[in-house]
Amino acid sequence: MPGENAVRSDRFSLWDRALFLEGSAMKAGITLFFLRSRIGARKKRGTGSVRIPFVVRFRGALALLLLVGASASFAEVFQFKADGMIGSRATGSEQIILSGNARVWSSSLLLEADRIVISGKNNRYLQCSGNVKGTDTKKGIYFTTSSLWYDREQKIARMEGESYLEDKDNGVIIKAHFIQYDDTAERAMLQVGVRIFKDTLVCRAEYALYQKKEKRLELQGSPVVFKEGDELRARRMWVNLDNNDVVMEGSVSGTIREKQGTSKK
Repeated sequence: MPGENAVRSDRFSLWDRALFLEGSAMKAGITLFFLRSRIGARKKRGTGSVRIPFVVRFRGALALLLLVGASASFAEVFQFKADGMIGSRATGSEQIILSGNARVWSSSLLLEADRIVISGKNNRYLQCSGNVKGTDTKKGIYFTTSSLWYDREQKIARMEGESYLEDKDNGVIIKAHFIQYDDTAERAMLQVGVRIFKDTLVCRAEYALYQKKEKRLELQGSPVVFKEGDELRARRMWVNLDNNDVVMEGSVSGTIREKQGTSKK
């Protein structure tokens, strides 16, 4: 790559506060690149700590690096790898673009996609697109979506397009075209074509709020609940997912089907 920003793939600078090692190693026939900030070295030489914009490209090789949030609010270590990587630290365009079998993971969270863009101060934001899927082993959450935006500091994820979220702890499956999940509060805001499944319970609505801790579901926008053959409708509905009890408000209607073995002779 011509110009003053041209660098070699086995030696280049990354921003300060990132903990990287320099050099390359071979493992299972794949080159792993370990990178270290050269800011500290420049300080030792007494040349100051001025940041130098750079652009880095990897093609046809696996790139493996560590992301360490310098902020105490999200100091968890993240790692990532992909078939190709483009990185830029130029002022105003700080980002890393991973393409082809891209993966980002921490001790409990794994994100996979065709393309992942990491940007913002301290690598705060992740934008995933193409065959996106994720697993949070700590919270028992698995999801797939067309596009995902994730804020590592606020721990908020937004899924757009045809999205699927499974809460394995509560046995709940959610489908919607927009899902915003707050990992700290363990709540999911659902919009457009919402479908929720649990055992024999099926819920439909245009808007819903799912509260994982409370095992509670709130439905609005022409909500319908199908429960053991019964069909319930109202302007607003609440479902206790622990016992499947339903509370309804406004324009209440429904169809109650007689259960087998309960008819009078």
